[in-house]
Amino acid sequence: MKARPERQHRLNDQPVAFHPTRRSYRARPLYRRTVTPPAPQWGGLGTDYLQALGEYASRHLNTSEESRP
Repeated sequence: MKARPERQHRLNDQPVAFHPTRRSYRARPLYRRTVTPPAPQWGGLGTDYLQALGEYASRHLNTSEESRP
């Protein structure tokens, strides 16, 4: 059985013109990626997962948008 090549999907969401009555968008490639976090970062499902994700982000991700004192 031969593997089928993946079809390239595209999204029409890259703005070209912002005129109120003549907005137009350009197609761009859709990129997909699956990430499985290591076991210590995986908190299960529901609120346990969100709590674990929040704790990880607060320790490891520094952004200019954060509002820490």
